[in-house]
Amino acid sequence: MGDKVVFSDILQEVNRAQEGQAVAESGRAEKVAALKAQVADGSYQPDLKQVAVSLVRFLEGR
Repeated sequence: MGDKVVFSDILQEVNRAQEGQAVAESGRAEKVAALKAQVADGSYQPDLKQVAVSLVRFLEGR
């Protein structure tokens, strides 16, 4: 008997991963579009405390 290679399971996993990534990117694109609209109409109000925390973490990581 010879060796047998089965790609169908691997290809199905790759396909599922790609579909999941597409969904995640779509969700991210929706969030970005919503934020852009808020910035454009002047209604975007970020949590300044969270911005400060993120900025400090970023600067500490340098």
